[in-house]
Amino acid sequence: MCHGAMISIKKLLNANPEAAGSMLRAAQILLQGIGDHAIRCDPDEYIQFRQSMEQTMAALADCATGSETPMQAAGAIRLLEEYNRRTAQQLRVRGSELQGMVMMLTTAIGEISKAGEENVSSLRRIEGLVSSVIQVEDVRAIRAQLSVCIAEIRKEAGRQKVVSSGAVDRLKQDLGRVQADTSTDALTGLPVRARAVELISNACESEQPAFVAIMVIDRLQAVNAALGSEAGDQLLRYFSGYVGRGLTSGDQLFRWTGASLLALVLRPTKIETLREEIRYLVEQKLEYTVRTATRSVRLPVTARWTLFPTMASSRLLIQRIDSFASLQPPRD
Repeated sequence: MCHGAMISIKKLLNANPEAAGSMLRAAQILLQGIGDHAIRCDPDEYIQFRQSMEQTMAALADCATGSETPMQAAGAIRLLEEYNRRTAQQLRVRGSELQGMVMMLTTAIGEISKAGEENVSSLRRIEGLVSSVIQVEDVRAIRAQLSVCIAEIRKEAGRQKVVSSGAVDRLKQDLGRVQADTSTDALTGLPVRARAVELISNACESEQPAFVAIMVIDRLQAVNAALGSEAGDQLLRYFSGYVGRGLTSGDQLFRWTGASLLALVLRPTKIETLREEIRYLVEQKLEYTVRTATRSVRLPVTARWTLFPTMASSRLLIQRIDSFASLQPPRD
């Protein structure tokens, strides 16, 4: 094809040399148009192609003889063929990548969403169609089918959301009941540390006077070691019941950690007055008989204690409470 074009141009120029100037100008205009209106796929490829066209135009202008003109024209045709081949290859690659992405998305939607069996089947069918797309009309048809399928998936998702919402509400109710059960210490029947921390934080944020008394049973670990953990549990239950009965109405008692109990006092009183109340309650001479599988042992029940007023930082207050509760008791 290129060879035929060269012969035709050469014959025309040899037959009418006066037309060479006009033909040269026409050829330059054609080359400029080819460069300007080529398909722009890869920016770098496009710039390089335009530069090649401009160089060919310049070479045409510098042709010493008319016989050189067909050679330049043939070279321009080769440049156009190579550029079109590379551009077509890039477009095919992009089309394949786009098809791959669409297929990947349809697969992912089917796998990660509960779209319903019928909708998943539609996605699989559309996925198969994508791989055989040839014409623009095919793309439009697939887009319409995909739009309908996605609309159905949205409806199904909305329905399942309602169903899931009901299930979540039921789970929350069940969780609330479980949390209510675990908010009480199984051994003493007292509220647990987490509830005490919550109320202490509220009290610290409030401007109302409030106090915290921490009480730790002496030698409870020694009782556990000597007589078994059941003996220590009996002692703890006895002491917590005794303290709970002795507190003023409205004061709250909690199982803090291990051998320690915590009383939260939210009534207006002087710290000196409250200290005397706690001292009178805790420092009474107490004894309790623990029973094991083999024997009964009467034990003294004593506890060390201290009193803290609430402060601006609940975290600092809780650190002080824990520091006191973790102190090692003096050895006999």
